[in-house]
Amino acid sequence: MNRANIRKLMSGYFLYECGRAMYFVLITWFLYQWTHDPLYTGLFVSFGFIPGLFSNLIFGVLVDRSNRKRLAGIAGIGSVIC
Repeated sequence: MNRANIRKLMSGYFLYECGRAMYFVLITWFLYQWTHDPLYTGLFVSFGFIPGLFSNLIFGVLVDRSNRKRLAGIAGIGSVIC
């Protein structure tokens, strides 16, 4: 991979992560503004991490046993579709 492609890849990933983090912060902030309840907001944030906890156990095994290049392509297509 040449430097131009590495920069594009890293820039795209950085912008993606910034957008995802902003979305999470905004949703949490709006939820607190609507409910004025820190307990409810905290539960919402906690529930956001639970699916990742379980999916990491399953998908970690699949990634270790599969072709990573093919999986990266499938993940990219899935992200574009979503």
